[in-house]
Amino acid sequence: MMRHVMKTLSLVSVAVLAACGGGVETSHEETAAQVGQGLAELALSESSITSALQSTLNTGNAKYRWTEGSLRRFDFSGSATLAQADAAVLALQEYEAYAYFGSTQALSYAGFKNTLYSEFQPLHSQILSTYGNGTETVQVVTHYYEQLVAAGSTGWFRLTVLLFPQSRKVIVFEQTGYEV
Repeated sequence: MMRHVMKTLSLVSVAVLAACGGGVETSHEETAAQVGQGLAELALSESSITSALQSTLNTGNAKYRWTEGSLRRFDFSGSATLAQADAAVLALQEYEAYAYFGSTQALSYAGFKNTLYSEFQPLHSQILSTYGNGTETVQVVTHYYEQLVAAGSTGWFRLTVLLFPQSRKVIVFEQTGYEV
């Protein structure tokens, strides 16, 4: 069963990615200052991921008790830039911490594989074959931060936004790891 939820999201520009050629440090002040810099709102409609992707994700999640991954699919109409897609995802409450902490880096799709924990690496080729049209260049931005989650224990948090511009899909992969 497909679940469709229409969400219109306010945007926070991350256009600095293009201007800086990749990785940039972000802070709460930078992000707040970028609000309303001319990006149009991007309406995302959430749909379920395929059962094959869900199965691969479940296998990865079952491998270790100290790592976890989640995968979401959003569709959009018209056209979108990576900055628009990224800002729309960061506007979701569950991902807003990524806009304020850590680092942001634009990657190639091939480079995305290097950010995946080993248990989630099978998702790399499977996402591309499931959602890509075979000719488009998938655009990728990743956000990363770490923080103390308990006395002497660190948590590592990575959010990756994948834009399939011709297929009109935004795929969001979040992985977390914890020191045990």
